[in-house]
Amino acid sequence: NFASGDRRDATVFKREGFSPAMREGHIGFRVAWTIGNGEPDEWYIERYALDCEAPETLGIWNPNGCLYPGRDDSFAVVFTEPVIGDVVINPDDPMNIVARYNSAGDTLWVVKGEFASIPSGTLCVDLSALTDTVGNSLGAVEICVPLCELSFIIEQHPETLWAPQECINQGEVWIINLSDYTIYVDSIMTYSPFELFGAVSEIDAGDTASLTVRFTPDCSGIISVPIVVFTSEGIFSDSLVGLGCDQPAVTFTPSMLDFGEDCDTAYIDVVLTMTGCSMGSLEICDISWSVGEMFGLDSINIGDTIADTLQGSARFNPSRRGEFYDTLSLRFRPLGGICCDATTILVSVSGVCKNLPCEPMTFCDPARTDTCDAFSESDVVFFGCVDEKVYIYDHNGRLVDSIDADEDGEARWDFRDKNLNPVPAGIYYWRNGKHDGTIILIR
Repeated sequence: NFASGDRRDATVFKREGFSPAMREGHIGFRVAWTIGNGEPDEWYIERYALDCEAPETLGIWNPNGCLYPGRDDSFAVVFTEPVIGDVVINPDDPMNIVARYNSAGDTLWVVKGEFASIPSGTLCVDLSALTDTVGNSLGAVEICVPLCELSFIIEQHPETLWAPQECINQGEVWIINLSDYTIYVDSIMTYSPFELFGAVSEIDAGDTASLTVRFTPDCSGIISVPIVVFTSEGIFSDSLVGLGCDQPAVTFTPSMLDFGEDCDTAYIDVVLTMTGCSMGSLEICDISWSVGEMFGLDSINIGDTIADTLQGSARFNPSRRGEFYDTLSLRFRPLGGICCDATTILVSVSGVCKNLPCEPMTFCDPARTDTCDAFSESDVVFFGCVDEKVYIYDHNGRLVDSIDADEDGEARWDFRDKNLNPVPAGIYYWRNGKHDGTIILIR
C-alpha cells in the first residue's frame, strides 16, 4: 500500500546462512521512504525477511570426545546460522564454567576451568532459549559432554614387602595410566620405613611407570604408609605395605662347634633355621672364616635359600698338630633385598690335633729355594711332625744340639751348637725317635 509518490526505493536481498549447501539463508526485501520533513536524503528504512526455518546444530567440536578433569578444557556447538539468546549450563558454576559466542554468532563455546566441580561426570548446556536473528527457535536441545574417564592405578609388587628388622628388602611400585590421555606427574612421596628410587614425569595413555621401593623396618608386624602421586589431574594415593620380622631371623645349631681332639677329618652336622619371618625366604649372601685354615662348611653355600631349615655339615681337617680356633660368619638377605649386617651369625669353632699321623721331615726356610740336602744361604732348617726333641750330631757322632718340638710338632735348627756358637760347614745328622736324616751345610 505504498503510493508512488511516497516510495523512494525497494530492494530484494539475499543473506547467506552458515551453510548455503543446506539452506538458502534469509530471503526478504528492504523498503525506504522519505521522512517527509522536506530534508533530502533522510529516509525511513525497513527490512522484511521471509524466513520460516528454525536454526539447527550442525555439530559438536571436541577433539577427545570428553573433557579432561583437573585442567582447562572446552567444547564448541556449531549452528547452521547465527543464533542469539542465553543458555543454561549444568552444573551451574559461573566462576569456573562459562559460555561465549564467536564473533559471527554461529558457534557457542562452553569453557570449563581446571577447578570446575562436575559431580555427575557430565557437563550439559541447554540451548532451548536460542533463536536465529529473526526469532525462529532452536527448539528443546540439550548438549552434554562427559568428563574423560580417569583410570589411575598404583600397585606394589610384591603386594607385601617383608624383611627382618634393620634389613632392607626391595620391590617395585607400578603407576598404571589406563586413561585415554597422557598424565603429567609433578612429584611422588611416601614415608619411612619405605623409600622410592627413580623418576617419573609423564605417563602416556595405557603406559606403566615403574619405581624401585625399599623397605627397612624398625619394628615387627604389619606396617602400612601412604604413597601420594601429585599429577596434572589431581592428587592420587594408595598404601605401601610391609611386614617387619623379629631378630634373630636365623639360628645356627649347634651354637658352637667343638671338634675336640681328633687329627682325622671330622664332621659335625649343622642346621640353619628360619625363626623370625614366615612370609618368604632368606638367601645366604656371605660366608667367611676369620682365619680360614683347618675348618670348612659343606652343603651350605652362598646363594642357598632358607624357607624353613637348611642342613649341612662343618668340617675339621687338620694338616698339622696343634690347637686351632676360628670363627664362622654367615650373612643373609631377603630374596631380592640387600645383604644385611643385622642378620649376621657368628659361630665359634675349635679343634685339637696332637697325634697327627705323619713321619718327621726337614725342610728349608720356605722363603728360600735351596734344598736341605745342599744349600749355603738358608738360615734355618725346619722339622715337621716330630715328637718332643730333635737331636743334631756331627759327622763324628758327637751331639751338637737338642731342639724341643712345639705343640704343633715343629722344631727348627739355626746352625748353632748347644752353646749358641755357629757350627762349621759339613755333614750333620738329625734323629727323632726312629727317624733320622742328613743335613749338608755349605758356607
